[in-house]
Formats: sequence, structure tokens, C-alpha cells
Amino acid sequence: MVDPDAVEEFANAWCEQDRSCERVGAGRQHAAFFDCVAERRDAVRTDLQALDCSRGIVATQARKCADELEQVDCANPTASLLSLAQCQSEILCAK
Repeated sequence: MVDPDAVEEFANAWCEQDRSCERVGAGRQHAAFFDCVAERRDAVRTDLQALDCSRGIVATQARKCADELEQVDCANPTASLLSLAQCQSEILCAK
């Protein structure tokens, strides 16, 4: 099962990045922040399922992943958490 708190944390971080890159708002990729979070939840869930953290996610590492996600360069938006260094299974997953 995917940790619902992690899904929310990562979806919100991703949307903060989208907002800072002006991809949230009327006429943009996401009409509103709430819409962005709703859309990003599915992508985050898929990524976390692929990581298969059977023992859960380390909270301090999740924050680092979210921080990295918020700092993604606007010119090179990420399509997946899996592309970020701090979001890899060997870092995020509890041992």
C-alpha cells in the first residue's frame, strides 16, 4: 500500500513547483492549485508503487525528496519522482 501522507506531501510539493513556474492559474496547465494536486496525486501514487517501499518511507528522506521536487528547474520540468536523486528507492524506502 502507498503511504497517503507521502502522496499528499509529494503532490503538494510538485504543485508548489508548478505554481512557482507559472503553470497554475487560469489558462495554464492547471486551472487552480487544488486541480494540480488532484492531478499530481495519480502520478505520485504510480511512482510510489513503482518504488515498492514495503517497509514504508523514511519521513526525513521524504522531506528531502519533496524539497528537491520543489526546486526543479522550470525549464526542465520533471515527469516523474523517479527522475530525482532524493526520490530513489534506496534513499526513500525504510530498510
